[in-house]
Amino acid sequence: MRQAEAEVKRAKQARETALSRVESIRLKLVLAVKELDRSNKLFAKGIFTQQQLDRDQTLKQTYEAEYTAAKSSITEADNAIEAAIAQTEILKSEINDCILKSPIKGPVLSRLAEPGEVMPNGGKVLTIVDLSDIHMNVYLSEQYAGMIPLAGCQGCARCHTG
Repeated sequence: MRQAEAEVKRAKQARETALSRVESIRLKLVLAVKELDRSNKLFAKGIFTQQQLDRDQTLKQTYEAEYTAAKSSITEADNAIEAAIAQTEILKSEINDCILKSPIKGPVLSRLAEPGEVMPNGGKVLTIVDLSDIHMNVYLSEQYAGMIPLAGCQGCARCHTG
């Protein structure tokens, strides 16, 4: 789980790196467009050579291609973030499925399976006592039966002999 969470962080950091790279290339492209515009004006006046104009055009085209590639790396990073988050959610679900949950609160009376043991669906793992619902059947001999008060009895003469 920690590895999957670290992968989410790594993917988010990769996205930040991609955003920085896009901005860097965008600024270089803006400069290349300005230089090409100047080169075109100077070439039209006969001050610049064709070779310098070609270099500036190639530089602008190179930055345009790098800019497009860098923008696609942002999409790639976004997809990596989504995949890492999905993996984290899958692991959370699997971990949650491995946790035993009791519908009642009470002490464990007996453990029917050991840790690491593979259980079939619906297999019993623990016996838990529900302390709010305890009933007991007690069998007494006839001579003691009259000496035990009934539940809720306050010692009346009918059910208590002494």
